[in-house]
Amino acid sequence: MRAGKLQSAMKEEAEMIVVTGATGRTGRRVAEVLLAKGEQVRAVGRDGNKLAPLVRLGAEPFVADVADVDS
Repeated sequence: MRAGKLQSAMKEEAEMIVVTGATGRTGRRVAEVLLAKGEQVRAVGRDGNKLAPLVRLGAEPFVADVADVDS
């Protein structure tokens, strides 16, 4: 594969950035900035309802509690 085609193929497989604490003050802002830049974001938070604003901006929600192994 030529270098140009390889770079193009790599861009098509964009990386997902995971933001933990996405419902908190800092995590939410980080997620918003990344989404505004066109990045793919998986927003992790304990409360799915609080993730809704980020979902509307294009984030993929993931409800979990880092202190709870089963989540």
